[in-house]
Amino acid sequence: MSDGDTERLRDRALEPAATSPQDAAAHGSPWVIRLGPGGVPETVLNSGLKLTSFAVLAAATPLDMALALLNQNELDDDSAVVVLDGDHVLGVWAGLDLATARLRGPSRQATDANLIGNAAFVPLISKACRHEQDHVRCTQPLTFAEKPMQMPDCPNAAGLTPHRFSW
Repeated sequence: MSDGDTERLRDRALEPAATSPQDAAAHGSPWVIRLGPGGVPETVLNSGLKLTSFAVLAAATPLDMALALLNQNELDDDSAVVVLDGDHVLGVWAGLDLATARLRGPSRQATDANLIGNAAFVPLISKACRHEQDHVRCTQPLTFAEKPMQMPDCPNAAGLTPHRFSW
């Protein structure tokens, strides 16, 4: 472990990520991360180039804090965590290691995720809308700092009837 007895995200089994499908194929990376303005991850695609819900957390984030934040924001079971070291993508935490850690959950000593007070721990969460109409799912991605109390209107790129974002 990197800092005393505190396990951090950088200590987990991170998978390599690329910034384009071509780079992913060339380097055998199972993840493609499309970066937006300022190098912030905007879209995450899995090995099948399917859009994946994800959170962005700093590499120094304590594991218990990360698990509390993921659970508090109800990320999907197949979500991924993009781990940043400064402005560099260190890797993606996903799959069996993430699923096992989420099932185990944060320790009883984990700090309340609402009282973190350190900008390094503030998550970025991207989810696809789950609204369905006539057996067609919206899948419009939106990014949040945390799960909103009231969902915003969905941009609705799929052209379904106007609706609120469905978490």
